[in-house]
Amino acid sequence: MALLLRPTPVGRPHGARPGRGAALVSTASTGALAVLLLWHLASPASLAAAAPALAVAGLLLGLPHGAVDHLVPFWSTGEPVTLRRLVGVLTSYLAVAGLAAAALLLAPGPAFVVFLVVSALHFGRGEVVVAAARAGRPAPRLLEDLPLALAHGATVVGLLFALGSREAAAVLRQLAPAVADPSPALRLGVVAATGVLVLLAAADLARRGRWRELTELAVLVACFAVVPPAAAFGVYFGLWHAMRHTWRMVELAAAPGPSGTGPVRGPGRALLRYALHAAAPTAVALAALLAIAATRESSLLATEIAVLLALTFPHVQTVAVLDAARARGARGPAVAEVPVHGRG
Repeated sequence: MALLLRPTPVGRPHGARPGRGAALVSTASTGALAVLLLWHLASPASLAAAAPALAVAGLLLGLPHGAVDHLVPFWSTGEPVTLRRLVGVLTSYLAVAGLAAAALLLAPGPAFVVFLVVSALHFGRGEVVVAAARAGRPAPRLLEDLPLALAHGATVVGLLFALGSREAAAVLRQLAPAVADPSPALRLGVVAATGVLVLLAAADLARRGRWRELTELAVLVACFAVVPPAAAFGVYFGLWHAMRHTWRMVELAAAPGPSGTGPVRGPGRALLRYALHAAAPTAVALAALLAIAATRESSLLATEIAVLLALTFPHVQTVAVLDAARARGARGPAVAEVPVHGRG
């Protein structure tokens, strides 16, 4: 069921500059979490009251970020979209999503634990890929920048799980009751392990002089350590992870045709291309979410998480293959490889 990419190796163009888009998106997403942190410090009661709405809104806002996954095998390689291969890609994608949904229904506890681990690795990997593109570095291979990837993923998933409030536990009981109330010892162990990973990553970033990434990690840790978990994850998912991944997809949409031929699309045209192709899958996912919420007794937030859980596994598979192709020198969603600025 693998969504196989057959990359066309393309070297970085001479004189290519680091992506301004990545810098702008990174600044905006970091600012969103910083504002959330300041809101908590200024008025914790009002933020606690708004946390459920922020969680629902964030998950809805982040829903489209995987909406063009079915086109990644074509956009990454410049291959034309053929009906036969598109059907194969969609069949593979939906089959993996269906298996994930079945696992959640049949074995919710183990399935949710696997989901947490896979999500942590996915969030962390996405962070180091975007950071490399922003700085104009080559796309990191799987084990490169591992301290930052692990620290980032552990912060988002580990602290959310270990420091989750009663409200978060109430949502988990609707999905996976067995993991909704972890023991104090397990919570402490997760927090301690996350702290060690964060310190290792911070030391590595400081040694390399990568202060921007260190600052972003500090904001992330502070936010997930003190802000209500529903609010922290909602804003993170919608305005950090999804926004950064959407930027990658827009840059991918800017790529030229087969084997690097054809025009490079400008940012506006690439964004329009992404939006047009993302509209229908997003509408389908939203309709499915609302239909499930209307026929089940679980809350809208729990239903959102269940739908995202099912979609996470094929999405992670797609992004992992894309990252591997980029690390091997294929065209990918980074301005360092596809210079779009100033081009029409």
